[in-house]
Amino acid sequence: MISGGFILFVVLLMQVIPVSGYNSAEVNDTALAVWDSSDSGAVCVFNPVVFWANLTNSTTGEQIADSMCMIRYSYGGRWSDPRQMPFSDDGAYVYSKSFVMPGTYLFEVDCGNVSAQDEWVYTDYPDRICSVDAYFTKDGNGFPVANFRNTGNWYEQVSYVITIKGNTPIRGERILEAGETLPVTIDWPGGTGTIELDASTDCGATDRETMEFGHQDKETYSCKYPFGYEGNNLCDYKNRAVLVCSGGNWITDDSRSYCHDCSDTCGDGVLNCGETLRTCPRDARISGGWLDEYQCSGDTLQRKRLSYAYGYEWADWKDCEAGCSNGECIKTCGVEIVNFERTSRFTTNQAGLVTVTFRNTGERNENVKIDLYLDGKKKETRYVNNVNPGETESKPVYYYSSRGDHRVSVQVSTDCGKSDSVYSDITVYQHTQAHVDPYGKKDVLQPLETNAWINLNALDMEAGTSRTIPVHFQTDVPQDFEIDVTGIPEDWVSFSTPVSVERKDTAYIYLTGKRQGSWKVNIRITAEKEGLEFAYPVDVYVGPDEVKEPLLFDFSPDFSWLTSVGETQAGVAAMAALAMVALFLGVLRLREPDILEDDE
Repeated sequence: MISGGFILFVVLLMQVIPVSGYNSAEVNDTALAVWDSSDSGAVCVFNPVVFWANLTNSTTGEQIADSMCMIRYSYGGRWSDPRQMPFSDDGAYVYSKSFVMPGTYLFEVDCGNVSAQDEWVYTDYPDRICSVDAYFTKDGNGFPVANFRNTGNWYEQVSYVITIKGNTPIRGERILEAGETLPVTIDWPGGTGTIELDASTDCGATDRETMEFGHQDKETYSCKYPFGYEGNNLCDYKNRAVLVCSGGNWITDDSRSYCHDCSDTCGDGVLNCGETLRTCPRDARISGGWLDEYQCSGDTLQRKRLSYAYGYEWADWKDCEAGCSNGECIKTCGVEIVNFERTSRFTTNQAGLVTVTFRNTGERNENVKIDLYLDGKKKETRYVNNVNPGETESKPVYYYSSRGDHRVSVQVSTDCGKSDSVYSDITVYQHTQAHVDPYGKKDVLQPLETNAWINLNALDMEAGTSRTIPVHFQTDVPQDFEIDVTGIPEDWVSFSTPVSVERKDTAYIYLTGKRQGSWKVNIRITAEKEGLEFAYPVDVYVGPDEVKEPLLFDFSPDFSWLTSVGETQAGVAAMAALAMVALFLGVLRLREPDILEDDE
């Protein structure tokens, strides 16, 4: 007999899950189904694959829309970093990505307490077009430029050879995308000669182009950059003027007309020389054809422009990714984790360290929140405010954990609701104290847990003084320990690394405070053979120099009054008498009760 709750669960799944081609898993009362766009047909390489995940309560049939579902994929046995699957309006968690290699892939979706895997296959190639083109253009000075263009529809390794006047050829290669062009500047030696271009691809396509070129040595020209002779004219399209080479310089030629003497004024950025919206749409789009008046039409920004007839019209100007409001595109918002480093193994008495590097991928300044989770429970939160568009920031986060295998994850989110996440598995070992014999006289040689530690978390010092930080090591396996210190100027600190340890040892970090201030110093120690990492934060405060006050009293004896031998003998006798009195009083004091007894 099938329960009503199970029937409801099946009905809900069928609203979004395909009839076949999906995989599912269930843990306790949570059910997860995953599938992808290749289940309904072959997907060509370079085309995006869409992945879906449906998470429900198998008892009530209700959909779970507020979980953190992460996806990762494997090709050839190597897993990618996990990425978050946002919950979409079609009632499922969705992620899309394109790939360049054909074959069978494996992907895994993990929603915390339940995970499932499935396969997708790239089997179809688009019809591959293998073609390359070699051709010449000229730079602004009239000198030739070699161009090599991938005219096929596939990534290709393009190799080229440039031979100038039969001299030693110039060779190079580069992987070009479909339609991409590689320009190569030619350093012309002067005179007349032949330039030969040869291009080939790894798919077998070839092309050859030759050019007869004659040009005087650059030194013979009156004007340079661009090169010209005295009296030569040149059209300056940027400033919409005609120039003349005069006295070694290019100056404006007032006797010439820009519109009359320059043949192609369309493209200079201004509607002029009789150009209209119809005859020169490029310049109309940039200048007088468009007015600085905007309005929104859905998610499209429109701008007023001259119509082909008399008057004006509204035309689409820009598609707004984040929507349109009040005549302007809403600035986009986004954040992306670009690097994630963590202490993978440490002990219970140590702080684990996670360093996350993220980038503001939006168009506006953002306040970014960093949440660290351990086994799905929030442990730490950090903030980085006012991150500029395109700016990258790094933030270290320390935390403590109990013994065992754990999953640490970090979510980076912005005020606008965009976020990115990443996770990793860690191992935490139990910290053990050193063993001593019952009489406490010496260490008992028992197995040691590999460890490295320091016994302070804050250090105060005066500017211009030096302090040491002892670093202690113990290991059962003779090995090297690497020390790395960050967060403070490099010329303030010195230490030896690596430190070779047979069983127990101590090394020292020497620190010199050169100016007043506070620093967050991070000390990272790595046991090379076992791959263990230990990290400790130390707050260092460097205060101002203290001025030493002079002594109020001078207790040094003054014997200047002993002016004769007789007086000297009398003085020595007097001082001996004083010493005897002091000794007698000290003996009386020592005889008092409990003076020589140890404190309990």
